[in-house]
Amino acid sequence: MFSKTKNKWLVLVVIAVLAAFVIACGKDETKLVSNDGSGGVGAQPSQDHTESDPPPTDPGFVVVEALAPVESVEILVLESSPEQFVVQVISGLPSGCVIFDRADVAFEGTDIYISVYNMVPAPLQMIACTMIYGIHHENVSLGANFERGVTYSVYVNDQPSEKFTTGATPMTATIENVSIASTRSIPAQHMVAVTIALSGSCETFNSIDWSVEGREVDIEVLTQVPTALVPCTLAIIYEDQSINIGSDFEAGIEYDVIVNGERQGTFFGG
Repeated sequence: MFSKTKNKWLVLVVIAVLAAFVIACGKDETKLVSNDGSGGVGAQPSQDHTESDPPPTDPGFVVVEALAPVESVEILVLESSPEQFVVQVISGLPSGCVIFDRADVAFEGTDIYISVYNMVPAPLQMIACTMIYGIHHENVSLGANFERGVTYSVYVNDQPSEKFTTGATPMTATIENVSIASTRSIPAQHMVAVTIALSGSCETFNSIDWSVEGREVDIEVLTQVPTALVPCTLAIIYEDQSINIGSDFEAGIEYDVIVNGERQGTFFGG
């Protein structure tokens, strides 16, 4: 009798152990987190997020900065009031190991200096670079904080200056007449007088510049018109401008005078 009772207890103990094991194995240990923090409807399983490593920036060799070769420079005027100026710079990437770095801007009076830099391999390194010449486009904003009616010069690395005038857009002048005169001094001084045809009251004289190449004197005459829409009279107005081109010309040699791309006359040096 005692033996049967003992066996029943053993059976009950075994059943209890098995039940506990089944309950433990079936228990869901997933933590639920509500989308709104309340643990209510819409709760989703929490997940441990591991941030990925940032992409490598080390090119595998030592780099230094160097001025970039400049392919072209163009000054753009944004239609705003007052107008804003942007310098579009196209620079070169001489090899596959060269990357664009930055463009620095410095203002000195009416002169604006833009320095465009690349990052290039440091000297004396044994590295292989693809010899493909790349191009980088960079728009450098100059803003709008300029004195009105003033001409500014923009220098980018070793490039000749580009100019812009605030409050006006430069344009090639229409030439009505050109006369060339020489003094009787020794050596003679040579002067060129230009009559400009202005197409209304809004077009005004901007500048006159000249250069000598071989036996040609190249003169560029510019006018300007407002960038903003303003009322203008349309009557043709004539204005005279003159320039002294000096005396540094070879005696007895005939020189051509070119004004805005057109041959306008000649003079003899001496």
